[in-house]
Amino acid sequence: ESMARMKSEPILKLLQKALKDCVEKRKMDSARLYVFDAQPQRGFFVKSLRKHSRGNYGITKSPRNMFMIRVREMPLEEYFHRIYIY
Repeated sequence: ESMARMKSEPILKLLQKALKDCVEKRKMDSARLYVFDAQPQRGFFVKSLRKHSRGNYGITKSPRNMFMIRVREMPLEEYFHRIYIY
Protein backbone atom coordinates (compact mmCIF):
# COMPACT_ATOMS: atom_id res chain seq x y z
CA GLU A 1 0.00 0.00 0.00
CA SER A 2 1.41 3.33 -1.03
CA MET A 3 1.59 6.22 1.44
CA ALA A 4 2.28 8.74 -1.32
CA ARG A 5 0.21 11.86 -1.74
CA MET A 6 -2.14 12.11 -4.69
CA LYS A 7 -0.81 14.39 -7.42
CA SER A 8 -4.13 16.22 -7.60
CA GLU A 9 -4.35 16.93 -3.86
CA PRO A 10 -3.01 20.54 -3.97
CA ILE A 11 -5.41 21.41 -6.81
CA LEU A 12 -8.37 19.90 -4.95
CA LYS A 13 -7.45 21.80 -1.79
CA LEU A 14 -7.19 25.04 -3.78
CA LEU A 15 -10.63 24.51 -5.35
CA GLN A 16 -12.21 23.67 -1.98
CA LYS A 17 -10.64 26.74 -0.36
CA ALA A 18 -11.84 28.97 -3.21
CA LEU A 19 -15.39 27.60 -2.89
CA LYS A 20 -15.37 28.13 0.87
CA ASP A 21 -14.04 31.70 0.57
CA CYS A 22 -16.59 32.64 -2.09
CA VAL A 23 -19.52 31.30 -0.10
CA GLU A 24 -18.49 32.57 3.35
CA LYS A 25 -16.71 35.85 2.65
CA ARG A 26 -18.36 37.09 -0.53
CA LYS A 27 -21.83 35.54 -0.02
CA MET A 28 -21.97 33.92 -3.46
CA ASP A 29 -24.29 31.09 -4.45
CA SER A 30 -22.29 27.87 -4.60
CA ALA A 31 -24.53 26.38 -7.32
CA ARG A 32 -23.73 29.25 -9.71
CA LEU A 33 -19.94 29.25 -9.24
CA TYR A 34 -17.61 28.01 -11.95
CA VAL A 35 -13.89 28.18 -12.70
CA PHE A 36 -13.44 30.96 -15.22
CA ASP A 37 -9.66 30.76 -15.65
CA ALA A 38 -6.89 28.45 -14.44
CA GLN A 39 -3.22 29.27 -14.94
CA PRO A 40 -0.10 27.47 -13.79
CA GLN A 41 2.64 29.95 -12.94
CA ARG A 42 6.33 29.73 -12.28
CA GLY A 43 7.29 30.41 -8.71
CA PHE A 44 10.54 31.14 -6.98
CA PHE A 45 13.57 28.87 -6.56
CA VAL A 46 14.60 27.44 -3.21
CA LYS A 47 18.39 27.34 -3.05
CA SER A 48 20.29 24.83 -0.96
CA LEU A 49 23.88 23.67 -0.59
CA ARG A 50 25.14 20.30 -1.69
CA LYS A 51 28.47 18.89 -0.63
CA HIS A 52 30.77 17.55 -3.33
CA SER A 53 34.03 15.69 -2.92
CA ARG A 54 37.22 17.30 -1.60
CA GLY A 55 35.40 19.89 0.48
CA ASN A 56 33.67 21.59 -2.44
CA TYR A 57 30.10 22.80 -2.30
CA GLY A 58 27.53 23.46 -4.98
CA ILE A 59 24.24 25.35 -5.05
CA THR A 60 21.15 23.40 -6.04
CA LYS A 61 18.00 25.22 -7.11
CA SER A 62 14.62 23.56 -6.60
CA PRO A 63 11.81 25.23 -8.55
CA ARG A 64 8.46 25.96 -6.93
CA ASN A 65 5.21 26.47 -8.81
CA MET A 66 1.94 28.31 -8.21
CA PHE A 67 -1.52 27.68 -9.57
CA MET A 68 -3.97 30.55 -9.93
CA ILE A 69 -7.69 30.11 -10.48
CA ARG A 70 -10.37 32.69 -11.12
CA VAL A 71 -13.86 31.88 -9.95
CA ARG A 72 -16.98 33.60 -11.27
CA GLU A 73 -20.59 33.56 -10.33
CA MET A 74 -22.95 32.91 -13.22
CA PRO A 75 -25.66 35.56 -13.77
CA LEU A 76 -29.16 34.47 -12.80
CA GLU A 77 -30.48 34.62 -16.37
CA GLU A 78 -27.75 32.35 -17.68
CA TYR A 79 -28.10 30.02 -14.69
CA PHE A 80 -31.84 29.52 -15.23
CA HIS A 81 -31.28 29.16 -18.97
CA ARG A 82 -28.78 26.34 -18.38
CA ILE A 83 -31.02 24.59 -15.89
CA TYR A 84 -34.34 24.71 -17.72
CA ILE A 85 -33.42 24.91 -21.40
CA TYR A 86 -30.33 22.73 -21.84
